[in-house]
Amino acid sequence: MTGDPNSKNRSGSGLGDSGTGFSLDGRSLIGSLPYPSYNANESGIIVILVTVDKYGKVISAEYQLKGSTIQNSTLVKSAITAAKKAKFNSDTNAAAYQKGTITYHFELN
Repeated sequence: MTGDPNSKNRSGSGLGDSGTGFSLDGRSLIGSLPYPSYNANESGIIVILVTVDKYGKVISAEYQLKGSTIQNSTLVKSAITAAKKAKFNSDTNAAAYQKGTITYHFELN
């Protein structure tokens, strides 16, 4: 086995303990996932539960304890603000509202 577990070079879908990503069945992201701006001395994972309308707009975002490893209120607010800026593909056949998650991995710089 090779590699450095402390490496800052990561890629992935936000699953496991690497990368930042989303889970929203049948939807794709338009552009890139907005990343929170932060200046905190804490690292960990914050999961945001999002509700998306059939036009791809995030209409609500809230902190989800399940899957999150930190509860820093500054980082949570930053993650919620970023999640609200995400845009997904429009699907006129979708339900009026669809729930999914956006997972953010905060790292110390």
